[in-house]
Amino acid sequence: MNSNAHFRHFAERAAAGEPVLPQCGSCQAVFMPPRAVCPECGTPGPGWVPGAGATGTLYSYTVVESREGPIIIGLAELDMITEGSKFYASVLGIDAGDVAVGQRVRLDTAENEDGVLVPVLMVEGGTK
Repeated sequence: MNSNAHFRHFAERAAAGEPVLPQCGSCQAVFMPPRAVCPECGTPGPGWVPGAGATGTLYSYTVVESREGPIIIGLAELDMITEGSKFYASVLGIDAGDVAVGQRVRLDTAENEDGVLVPVLMVEGGTK
């Protein structure tokens, strides 16, 4: 399975409401983005670990203005991901003016504009 196939598997599982993260069967590293070999030890063919509810810290973000309003795209250091890997997704549960680096987030899914479930970062204790 090549890296594109790993990403498709990741997206398909999220679309089914079951977000997962790639995990090496050899060194147990959990990493992002999905790829064909472990970035830590080079073992091919990583498996998957459930990711729903994984928590972490917002590392960076940007706000993109669209016709529908502001969209927050965030980069998070999830607690269960091996140091150095980051997870990126839309950030929900907070207004664009209130988002800040260091906020706690959790991995979840939400429908996109096409009605497909995609991974998102929900701000813990957010207001939206």
